[in-house]
This record gives sequence, C-alpha cells and structure tokens, in this order.
Amino acid sequence: MSKLICAIAILAVCMNPRQQVTAQPDCDVLKVALEHAAQRFAYDVAGMRAEISESGDLREITFLLPDDAIGGAPVVIVDVRACAVVRSYMTQ
Repeated sequence: MSKLICAIAILAVCMNPRQQVTAQPDCDVLKVALEHAAQRFAYDVAGMRAEISESGDLREITFLLPDDAIGGAPVVIVDVRACAVVRSYMTQ
C-alpha cells in the first residue's frame, strides 16, 4: 500500500502544470500582440502607441488611439510563460 501512495505522490508532483510551464525568456509580447491584432481587429495597429502593463505572468498591451481620435482601443493579453495570447478585446 505504501508503494502505491508513493507512486501517486510522485505522479502528482510530475503532473503539476505550474512546474511544466516555464517563462519564455525571449518572448516579445509586443510582437505577439501586433501579429494577433493584425488578424483580429479591423484596422491597422502597427502605427499606434502601445502601453504595456504587467500582472503576474500576464502582459496587457493596450494600443492607444491618437489624441485627436475617439473610439475603442484594442487590448491584447499575452501569457509570457507560453508566449501566447490568452485574450483580446476592444474597449469602448
């Protein structure tokens, strides 16, 4: 019985998803966000200023509209551990 418990404990440690996902040291979050925005949003964000905020392993990239423009701004959230977009939306 103790061998079974030991085996289960080892499996639990090995299968912990927090330990399997490591940060991508060369993750260019702005590049990931720009590529995603080019496919997802109706207008070009390449010339827009970007504001990046951090929250743990997530980076929120908000593409800022010009000062003389009104409307919603695209926002892309990137997980730096996977170097992938986890969410995107338009503000109003």
